[in-house]
Amino acid sequence: MAVIWFMTIMLYVLLYFDGLKKTLDYVSGITIFSRIAKKINVKLPKFRKKKQLSDEKNVIKK
Repeated sequence: MAVIWFMTIMLYVLLYFDGLKKTLDYVSGITIFSRIAKKINVKLPKFRKKKQLSDEKNVIKK
């Protein structure tokens, strides 16, 4: 009987740590995504400015 209790406790512990790992992966995934989003937000305005400049040059050429 003690062996069965030990096995069930070990199973619960393993499931608990697996759940912890998944939540940690989820949280780290959110932080990585937010960092990437910040980098994209930093890059996008620069890209838009370059595009506007190129559009203005095209207008001048025409």
